[in-house]
Amino acid sequence: MKTANILIPDKNVIMPTKKRYLFRVAMKHSTAIPKALNSVINRIYKKGLELSEPVIYWQDFPVEIENPGNDKKTSAFPIYLIPSRLEGSSSITLFASTLGSKIDQQIKQFIGEEKILEATLLDAWASESVEALNKWFDGKLRARSGKGTMRFSPGYDDLPITYNNELMTDFLKINAIVADKETGILTPKKSTICLIGWLNERGEINESR
Repeated sequence: MKTANILIPDKNVIMPTKKRYLFRVAMKHSTAIPKALNSVINRIYKKGLELSEPVIYWQDFPVEIENPGNDKKTSAFPIYLIPSRLEGSSSITLFASTLGSKIDQQIKQFIGEEKILEATLLDAWASESVEALNKWFDGKLRARSGKGTMRFSPGYDDLPITYNNELMTDFLKINAIVADKETGILTPKKSTICLIGWLNERGEINESR
């Protein structure tokens, strides 16, 4: 099984709206924000962009099928790793996205310096940023392949987060993102694993580099 494809997007695709950024820290964008606080908010937004190193690792897999007249199953992506919301898919796109480790390091530094506001804002910005990255790549996949299923991440419904390690090591085969074998928690922290199911044939994604 080959290793994952790599896509390095421009940073403009990871820029969350200020509304989403502030919502993540329970602030309303429409509410008047004191000038000093707004200055910190904007500074942390810029810091997040500066530190981020967005990357997507992805691979397409046919779904496990049973051969007529043969008790053995041939498999690229096993049935037990497909959540019920993706049932019926003939193929799966598995991808992992990350903003890199510098964000984690800066949050840790802010906490060590007791700059809790800055740490909280950067954490919120990065959470919204990785989701913006996922939505962008989701759109690229659907432009290539059609509607597909919902985008799904382990840890919801009937696919435990503990499967993250298997998905990373056995299928994407990368070490830039590591999943804890016991908990499934990813490192760097601002990383995600996603699956989308497809019912038809897919073409190629053109903008990988």
